[in-house]
Amino acid sequence: MQVARESKQLRGSTVSGVKWNAFTLIEMLLILVLIAILAGSVTVSLSGRREGHVLRAATEDLASAVRYAASQARLTGCEQRVVFLRDRRAYRVESALPGSDQGFDVVKGLAGREKLLPSSIQIAAISQRGAAGDDDLECIRFGSDGGQFVGEIQVQSESGQSAVIEVLGSTGQVMVTWNDDQERKI
Repeated sequence: MQVARESKQLRGSTVSGVKWNAFTLIEMLLILVLIAILAGSVTVSLSGRREGHVLRAATEDLASAVRYAASQARLTGCEQRVVFLRDRRAYRVESALPGSDQGFDVVKGLAGREKLLPSSIQIAAISQRGAAGDDDLECIRFGSDGGQFVGEIQVQSESGQSAVIEVLGSTGQVMVTWNDDQERKI
């Protein structure tokens, strides 16, 4: 009882004219634990958002390459294709060599540069409407005769978030649908 009275007297008491407001060790530890819990929850929340941003950036970049290949086929009259490399971990745009049935060359400039997908992103599926053996496509073609790839490319993150790049047959329009059902035209 004597110790309890003395501790109450020390807390908020004045010593040598200075008033002391002290925290106990338990109060300090409790505050540190609360800060650690909050920091951990914020870190987990932000890491999920980062992966979503990486997925969106990679998907938009791939959709831009598809759109570029489709528009170049219409403009130049040469067959264009988006080629998937390294087990679908990279891609680039190629153009048919003039006067050749089989030869393709890498497109000059940024579109032809090989683009690696981030390590947490993969191309899960490439499906072409009306074609057999959909899952084994290693390139998508846009023909000079108006024939073009019509189908979908599914891009997926390690956490299961996904997006679908869809090429519409009638217009050649490239659309991206996110797993949260927000649709954007690119």
